[in-house]
Amino acid sequence: MKSSWKKIWENKKKKFFGNNINNLLKLNGWDTQVSTFSTNAWNHFVQNIIKKYKIKKEHKILEIGCGSGAFLIPFYKKKIACVGLDYSKNLLSVAKKVMPNAKLYLSEAKNLGQLKKYKFDFIFIHSVFQYFDNLKYADKVLHNLKPFLRKETKLFILDVPNHLKKKNWEQDQIGLLGKKAFLKRYKNYKHLFFKKFFFKQFCKKNNYKIKFLKSNLLKKKSSKYRLNILIEVKNK
Repeated sequence: MKSSWKKIWENKKKKFFGNNINNLLKLNGWDTQVSTFSTNAWNHFVQNIIKKYKIKKEHKILEIGCGSGAFLIPFYKKKIACVGLDYSKNLLSVAKKVMPNAKLYLSEAKNLGQLKKYKFDFIFIHSVFQYFDNLKYADKVLHNLKPFLRKETKLFILDVPNHLKKKNWEQDQIGLLGKKAFLKRYKNYKHLFFKKFFFKQFCKKNNYKIKFLKSNLLKKKSSKYRLNILIEVKNK
């Protein structure tokens, strides 16, 4: 993954202090004009997932790109076994402080060798795919997840930039920031956008079931430009 984005995450720890949910969200990058939301919206988003998919103590979950642990904490507090993976040493150190009993690993999203001993009921990748270098890298991540997708496992790939909405996103950002500021901000920090076909193709090839969820699972301005995907194994 691009080193420029990694520097962003490593420096977040210097800017935000404290382990309250607001700071944990800011550490994870939710601190821009279009990405901010209330803690109530965040809690509703995560708790709704837990309730709707009946995630309980006996389940084991994995989050790839867990950052500071903001997404995992509600699960952790319910004593659900949590495993997290992230490539930012600084953010992972924060997650370890707020979730001392969680199993947390330092690694890129495509390198899952440390997780081979685990079996997961739920896997979450939330607002991560946009930071991948290219589609080849994203495809590698999906391919390397296959050993963990046993029957009944649910894989959630959430907050993925929608290719069909790319021009709308650019126009809205330019309207908000101005063209000069927009070009400056995203010159070295580009987001990767995805077509639905990318995920459909992966699922068709592997006989997985795919469902596109509502775009506004999390109440924030940028949700209208995003895809939320649920992948399930049909047979194993």
